Amino acid sequence: MKSNNKLKLIFFCILLTTVISCCGFSTFRGETGTGNANVVTIKTPSDKSKTRLKWSRCFKKTGTTSANSIPVLTKDSIYLVNTNILYELDYNGNIKRQTTLCAKMNSISNMLLEGNYLFIPLSGGIMQCINIQSMSAVWQSEAFGGQSLSTVFYHEGYLYAGSTTVTNGGTSGTFYCLNSADGSTVWTYEDAEHKGGYYWSGGIVYKDTLYFAGDNGYLVSHSLLTPEVYDTCALTDTAKIRAGITFDEETDALYTVSNDGILYQITTEGRQIQQVKKTPIAENARNMNCTSTPTICQGRIYVGGIADNTGIVSIMDAGQMKVIRTIRGAGHAEIKSSPLLSTGGNADGTVSVYVTANSLPGGIYYFTDNKKTTADTLQTLFEPNSAKQFCMSSVTAGSDGTLYYSNDSGTLFAIHETTQTTNEANNDGQKTTLVPPSGKRQEAKTNRLVKKPSKITIRKRKRLVTIKWKKLSAKYQTIVYRKYGSGKWKKKVLKKKKTITWKKKKGKTLHFRLRTRLKVDGRWRYSGYTKIFHLK
Repeated sequence: MKSNNKLKLIFFCILLTTVISCCGFSTFRGETGTGNANVVTIKTPSDKSKTRLKWSRCFKKTGTTSANSIPVLTKDSIYLVNTNILYELDYNGNIKRQTTLCAKMNSISNMLLEGNYLFIPLSGGIMQCINIQSMSAVWQSEAFGGQSLSTVFYHEGYLYAGSTTVTNGGTSGTFYCLNSADGSTVWTYEDAEHKGGYYWSGGIVYKDTLYFAGDNGYLVSHSLLTPEVYDTCALTDTAKIRAGITFDEETDALYTVSNDGILYQITTEGRQIQQVKKTPIAENARNMNCTSTPTICQGRIYVGGIADNTGIVSIMDAGQMKVIRTIRGAGHAEIKSSPLLSTGGNADGTVSVYVTANSLPGGIYYFTDNKKTTADTLQTLFEPNSAKQFCMSSVTAGSDGTLYYSNDSGTLFAIHETTQTTNEANNDGQKTTLVPPSGKRQEAKTNRLVKKPSKITIRKRKRLVTIKWKKLSAKYQTIVYRKYGSGKWKKKVLKKKKTITWKKKKGKTLHFRLRTRLKVDGRWRYSGYTKIFHLK
């Protein structure tokens, strides 16, 4: 016991002397339990014509889908996990360092940074602590089983999180408290009578009491450091809680949602759950689903979901628990992310609201809101031209207003607003880089400074097809792609030639296109493709 206390004291002395000054979110939504979670005061992009990709980096193998963790931002670095590797990036998207973790992440991983210590939820219900100064492991917790899909909450030297095991009949799971100094288990909680895991949900400390909810629909009031349960309350008998809990200082209440689209306002008396008010997030909807953690600002709740097969963000009055307005997105495009709000640069109380949608192409969508606005449609801020995939990730903001998010392509995007107005503002092909598990860098697919082949002519003589184009310079190489029907593209790189001849297959349509490449600073840069030509 004495050695454990001594270890704790040493740990917190280190924390006090080596605290990193964070300029971004050090955990999912920047949640601290003191209000204003996921609300920033910096100016963020709000003009689509001036918003463009700053850079992007892909952390997957070619041809696969892959999930990234929500990035954690510090003054000098971005930290992100893909599979079982923790990457440290600079703010130009370059990899500075990386380290292999003790297990892979699951479909999400909501890391938490406290001082120099990064706490990472991993598969098997494991939490691992990494010292980001040395990029080395400090400890790993016991395995609580299943998946680590919950948020992580830190309070005065202790960590609170849950695990989920998916079964044929639903889910089960364990909520637990760890000593952040050494990873030892302080207590665990399981509801044997009402089984349910902690799937995208989590806990929050409010008035020296821990509150958490999960798939069984129960809200639990729990002691911080002992196994004692103060109170429980069935928020719903038929649905699951698959969202986090948000505290609002103005109403002095907690808020969460169930996956059938019901918003809950919870007030307490002491450590007891005193009153629960509930209301649908979308009026007159026949079918709803909601796993979006609410964001609250200036008395208004912003929460995403899907209603009658249309993605929505509902704006609700936090005090009166009623819908103010529903912002509609695309069909079959559920808003699973927690809305990011920015009040920066808006003197009239206007907020900019950013979400992602769980459908292709996997971009960022936004709207502005104040007491006078009546807009009811999500606007597109950024959509990738390549690296298109579904998206459950929430958007994070850096101290300079840059927006960061990942979609299921395993690509991290950095989006910013410039003074330029351009039709190519969202062309993510220009700076995309691919990072296999080795961390080796592969070059961008396209670069608008490399010119395409031009003056293309086609001569067909019986079954012989000859293609000719203008040679740009001796430094350029031409890549010719061809395929028949719906088959796969085959390519041929021509270093000096400016013509190629094929013998066409009888009865099959030949498709071909061209691009060029140019070596710059020892690396290949590629042009865009020409249009596809079709020969029957």
